[in-house]
Amino acid sequence: MKHLITLAACALLAAALPLALTSCGGDKDEDDPKVDVQSITPTKMSLELTEGDEPYALPYLVQPTSATDKSVTAVSSDEKVCTVRPAAHDELPATETVTGYVDVQPVGEGTATVTITSRSNPDVKSTVTVTVKAAEATAKQMDKVGFNITLPDQPRKMFGPTGGSVDARAGTSITASLVYLIDPLNIFAASIDGARWESSNTSVATVASAVSSRENTITLRSAGTARIVVTAPDGSQSSFTLNVAKASVNSRFAITGADGKKYLLTGIVDGAMYNVEYDESGELKTIAGMERLSDGRYRDGDCTLSLTFKSGTPLVTKLEYEKEASLTRYTGAFDFTYDSSNRLVKVERTFAQNGTTYRRDATTYTWNSEKLLNTSLDIISGSAYGRTLTYLYGGNKANPQRRMGIMPVVADGILSIDLGGTVCAALAALGCFGQGPAVLPTGYSYVSEVGGKGSLSVACTLDAAGLLMQEEFSEVWNNIALLKYQYEAQ
Repeated sequence: MKHLITLAACALLAAALPLALTSCGGDKDEDDPKVDVQSITPTKMSLELTEGDEPYALPYLVQPTSATDKSVTAVSSDEKVCTVRPAAHDELPATETVTGYVDVQPVGEGTATVTITSRSNPDVKSTVTVTVKAAEATAKQMDKVGFNITLPDQPRKMFGPTGGSVDARAGTSITASLVYLIDPLNIFAASIDGARWESSNTSVATVASAVSSRENTITLRSAGTARIVVTAPDGSQSSFTLNVAKASVNSRFAITGADGKKYLLTGIVDGAMYNVEYDESGELKTIAGMERLSDGRYRDGDCTLSLTFKSGTPLVTKLEYEKEASLTRYTGAFDFTYDSSNRLVKVERTFAQNGTTYRRDATTYTWNSEKLLNTSLDIISGSAYGRTLTYLYGGNKANPQRRMGIMPVVADGILSIDLGGTVCAALAALGCFGQGPAVLPTGYSYVSEVGGKGSLSVACTLDAAGLLMQEEFSEVWNNIALLKYQYEAQ
């Protein structure tokens, strides 16, 4: 009987066990049920990135925060624009508002859609629009560097980096300087260390130096076309074209006297003879002792002078100088403007020290058939040295049709660069500042805005042909007492 009870008890226990296990399992589901993802929310619905930037960590929030599986996948609609991948960022841990991050790597310019999808519930997803802009190009050394070109018989030319063309004649030379062309009113001397200069056709034109940081002298050897290219160390370039014509004889320095004959100034006496010499083509070989260099400029000691002439005339349209001191390099430029009667009406001046402009101004002149009427000084940029100038003019009695006024040019700054009075006087006698032969005024005086005053007297002697033969100066002006001129009839 006991045996039967035991068997019955075992049968009851076996029947009850599944119920007990089922009951235990049911209790567990009620304590920790599976929670599905309902939404994915990125912190930004659109991104603007730049090509080549570091990956952008885009935070997103999975809700509910109690979701059983919060992992996601991410894809880009165009991997040429951007690539994506979910990423764990230890330095950017998950919070109540951030579940994780998607790294968005910008690749190329364009627009793509990034889709973030729940792994456990693929029906839940979110999209982000990603716009990638092109990276800004790295500025090149020659991007804004052009040329300031000085020619022997025409006004200077200025070109931007894309260049232009220059017409010139064989047997001459030009000077090309690098300049920054920020805009038409902002032009500065440029210096590119390691810049390399070359000519595309060395039979037509050659450069004085293959490597030059700022300027170069270009010798024009024969008729033809050549391109001058300057290459910076970073590979960027600026260039211009030379159109070189055949050489021609130039007798522009011949002076016509009142007798109708042609004369050449041959020398100036100021305690010693300063020769004015010409080569076989009529070009000036020396000016008052300043020898002409191979590049067409003139040098005396530490001063170098270059002249630009109005085509077919002796009129100087530009005078530039350089003076090298021990630690300082001074430069200056004078631009001359003439009226239809070849009378000087304007002088514009620019002065620089070690490449930095420190003064710019202009002087204008008004004429009638008899004398210099008035002079005004117009300051272009701030200068404390503006002057009011008054000139007393005696005229050219031997040749009334050629009354001149050269003293404003000579006294108004050129002498201060130590080129010497004889150089200025030689240019004046050659008629380089207006109708020649040139005659200086008989007097000069000025009143400075800061209270300074000064004056001098000049006595001029002319011959029957109207040629300026002698000048006597007061001792005030550089202690120059007497200048005598010599000519040679042609």
